[in-house]
Amino acid sequence: WGLNNIGQTFIGNVYGVEDADIDAPEAWDVRRGAPEGVVAVLDADIQVDHPDLAPRMVKNAGETANDGIDNDGNGFIDDVCGWDFHHNDNTLYDGESHHGTHTCGTIGAIGDNEIGVVGVAWNVKILPIKFIGPSGGSLADAAAALAYARQMGATITSNSWGYSGGPDQALQDAFAASDMLAICAAGNVGADNDSNPARSHYP
Repeated sequence: WGLNNIGQTFIGNVYGVEDADIDAPEAWDVRRGAPEGVVAVLDADIQVDHPDLAPRMVKNAGETANDGIDNDGNGFIDDVCGWDFHHNDNTLYDGESHHGTHTCGTIGAIGDNEIGVVGVAWNVKILPIKFIGPSGGSLADAAAALAYARQMGATITSNSWGYSGGPDQALQDAFAASDMLAICAAGNVGADNDSNPARSHYP
């Protein structure tokens, strides 16, 4: 319904409100994505081989898969398709969560292929970065993930996560050190983040 709300009925007799959406079909008539842009998705597990996502994933051409060598000298061994900062390896999917896959799908799942869903940007490139495990993620790993995104040439970061501890200086510095556009979650509790910034959903 978020893409095109026609007032349809959902599970549990929840009713949509016609045109309470982002006007996706109208936008797709103008443009279906920016193939030159790279969105770094900082999240939990990401299924990089999902059929609706695999063609969207950024591949590191400077790295040789599974040879145990940091071929491109960027400090990460075999980071052919992103990096897992939670486990410090190149496995982006550990069966711990579906959230990162879901987020990538919202951003850029392939359209008109008769499987799965459709993302907002049909031609986008996605750099998968995991830093959240089953019990959450650390702010240090989040900052490292941001630095990696910048290092690998991302232009936008998707941050569908947050915490209620207020601003963290190291994380603020990581965002400030980058010229990437950072898209961040506002939280799911209906709170006004501006009214109490010390305890707001951050970033």
